Amino acid sequence: MYVDHPLHAAGRSDSGYRHSTSVLDDKDIACATQTASCVLFTGGRHVRAIAERIHRESGWGWGPFTVIDCGASEATLDRELFAPLEADLWPIESAVPVLRLLQPGTMFLEEVGRLGRRSQLQLRDLLELAANEREGRRSRRRIMASTTEPLVARVAAGSFDETLFYRLNALHFVL
Repeated sequence: MYVDHPLHAAGRSDSGYRHSTSVLDDKDIACATQTASCVLFTGGRHVRAIAERIHRESGWGWGPFTVIDCGASEATLDRELFAPLEADLWPIESAVPVLRLLQPGTMFLEEVGRLGRRSQLQLRDLLELAANEREGRRSRRRIMASTTEPLVARVAAGSFDETLFYRLNALHFVL
């Protein structure tokens, strides 16, 4: 396993990355619960269960844990990810519609590598908006994503958006 995050310095090899034969240990989970933005998982089994544990043990555990299958059709993604929440689900302080992606809690994007180009760009733009919106304040939302595809190679090939990869890659576990 490869972990790339400054909070997780113990056990680093000469290359600067932590390697382990286990799935994730308690230090990895503790590190992920302290990360304020995005967590990306590449490969591995039981990723959703790991993401749910991180959600429960973090400051976002009070909010919903919403799973989105990124391999779904563009129409389904538009409805589940980019559509506004129903008015009765808006945060109290919001007078304008809140997009599902920006709701408080944790959004888990399963198989984010399967997103089509249009959805990649929409997701990138919303994450940029959310990052600018929360400047100077603690975010009330977190994004976790999983993929079995080698996103670094896809970025290099131009088939996955580089800025989106950067946004999702705040803490990266390669299992």
